[in-house]
Amino acid sequence: MTAPTRFDEIASRARRSRVRDAAFALFMAGLLALGIGSLRETTLTAQPGSAVRTASQTGVAATPTVCDLTVC
Repeated sequence: MTAPTRFDEIASRARRSRVRDAAFALFMAGLLALGIGSLRETTLTAQPGSAVRTASQTGVAATPTVCDLTVC
């Protein structure tokens, strides 16, 4: 077997770079798919108006707090 030439070494490095780039692209695609799936699942399970709750729904007493007071 002959010793690798400079062109063989360049081709070998190019192949390794392509494999690394493909692996990184697959990793990023997986992260994107998980992110989109998570957002979609959250959107589908969210109930309209669930962010606004009254004191009786949360079980908190309806007493005024410091934030509710008006300063003259």
